[in-house]
Amino acid sequence: RNENRFRTMLNSIWNANSFLLNESCADFSFADVFFPLTMMTQVPIQESYLIKLYRYRYVFTDHSSPVDLGSVFEEKFGVPYQDFLLLAETLYSFFAIQESSDIVIPDKVLDYLILKRFPKATQSLLVSRDEYVRLQRKYVDGSEDPYKYVYSIRPSYQYAFVSEGNVFYFPLPHLIIQNVTSSLMYRITEGNNQLRTDIGKHIWEKYVCEIIEESGVYDEVYPEQSYVFSGSKSLSPDVLTRQGKHILFLDSKSTVPSIGIRILKEYAIKRHIEAVAENIAKMYNQINRFKYYNPFKGKVSSDRNDYWGVVVVLEDSFISRDFYYKKAREMVKEEMSDVEFEWMRAHIKVASLYDIEHISLTGQSIIDVCREAAEDQGTSYSFPRILAKKTTMKSVKYLDFIESLKRDFAELVYELEREGCFK
Repeated sequence: RNENRFRTMLNSIWNANSFLLNESCADFSFADVFFPLTMMTQVPIQESYLIKLYRYRYVFTDHSSPVDLGSVFEEKFGVPYQDFLLLAETLYSFFAIQESSDIVIPDKVLDYLILKRFPKATQSLLVSRDEYVRLQRKYVDGSEDPYKYVYSIRPSYQYAFVSEGNVFYFPLPHLIIQNVTSSLMYRITEGNNQLRTDIGKHIWEKYVCEIIEESGVYDEVYPEQSYVFSGSKSLSPDVLTRQGKHILFLDSKSTVPSIGIRILKEYAIKRHIEAVAENIAKMYNQINRFKYYNPFKGKVSSDRNDYWGVVVVLEDSFISRDFYYKKAREMVKEEMSDVEFEWMRAHIKVASLYDIEHISLTGQSIIDVCREAAEDQGTSYSFPRILAKKTTMKSVKYLDFIESLKRDFAELVYELEREGCFK
């Protein structure tokens, strides 16, 4: 009997391969799609939530022209971002305490936070059960296949609270950080491509340049430069840095995995590959034109082996880099030799914004990390991420943000005590 059950389990696992890879993804192997699906589900919730709160506090409170996203945010959600940030930090901390100890958070605490202290933020994070079901069916394109529900976007990524009748439910506390960070960005730009473009151009680029400059490890840091090439006006990558003779070219993109990737829509996977590959090809061409916009005052190398490019995506799809590089090779107008192709794969990386933040906020050099990655990976480029080697934060602005968050949290706890919520 046990042997039969064991065989049944093995056959179920084996059959799941063909179940996962239906005809819509015939051009991709099981490994090609399984790795991205699992990584997109698991990695984001394991990243430092404080870095994400720092990032989105910067973005959602930016009042600079021409976007003035801080005002756009308050107009859409009715309250400044600080309310969402503090609500999320408090709930996340309380549930972490409850999970790791015998302490039980009283219902009075939750009632006060969501009904009295942060009612408008709560309302923006609330969805009815019927609407939740409707959205979930929309995100899986009406499919009944179980795996699509496992890997698809969930309404719980956007909404922390679900209501049915007069009852509020808070089913997945660990997602509260995503609810108030990337999901709010999605909601504020949904259906507004111009706003998404403006945020990328005027806020994301500025943010990336600032955290890189503040890291203090480069000799020179410059923002995007304009130049003329073949009689036309062009723009350099968003950030240019020099460290000794080495040069870093960094271009930030508001690229995120589409809903279709998560439910294995082949056209969505291919379209995403093309979008990232196009940016790699663009970076390759920009590096080759460096002499037309070199802004550095110090001496720089003329050897391209000292040049490093990074295409920064807002969120990583974890698709094999091989697909990006091969498509980029096709997109470069001049025929690319094998030697040149290997140079491109070794010297132009694709990284998530989180990777760049982690490296920079810990006071490390992106150039050093890229060089180490190229040396360590040899000829394997299927998935070479550039990762920070250290975890101790050194950014003064980031550390000031953490201290400010601690003070606000302590004041809120004191407020809860005064209101008798812990009794």
